[in-house]
Amino acid sequence: MIETGSILTTTPNALVLDVHDRPPVIMPLEHYGLWLDPAFKNTDDLRELLRLYEASLIRRYPVSTRVNLVKNDDPDCALELKEKSVTA
Repeated sequence: MIETGSILTTTPNALVLDVHDRPPVIMPLEHYGLWLDPAFKNTDDLRELLRLYEASLIRRYPVSTRVNLVKNDDPDCALELKEKSVTA
């Protein structure tokens, strides 16, 4: 068995448009079962799951530049940056 993963991207909403043109899909927990069901074949219904959250339901904030280095693989990469700048 080989365990793998993928990041699915979608069209940006107004909140993230100036950050990236291909933000990741954020799938609500209640849709996991449908997405992972190998018997479900209606691709139109599945396509509806591949949207970015509404801008009003998410927030964004600055993070440290340590997020830019693959060696920094820890939860601190997602901490909100309170200072002007922090180096890796």
